[in-house]
Amino acid sequence: MNSSEQKQIYLLGRMLFRDAARVQNLINTEQLNVSSEASEFAETVIRVSHGHASAQDVRAIYEENFSNRAHSEEYKKVADILEAVG
Repeated sequence: MNSSEQKQIYLLGRMLFRDAARVQNLINTEQLNVSSEASEFAETVIRVSHGHASAQDVRAIYEENFSNRAHSEEYKKVADILEAVG
């Protein structure tokens, strides 16, 4: 993951913690310009937390839903950035 992708995920995190409905709308309309892992992770955070996520929620969601997947290291990077923002 390059620095540009990290910045995009950081901005995604800021939006996610402030306005989850907006992030969900961007996902639904395919206008969210982040990796598929970041988009899937954000959508899961919104669904599981009902739009009110915290940094602790992000870590728990990663552990429960993404840690055993193929490419789990990419999801972990996303979780690390989102957790730092939250």
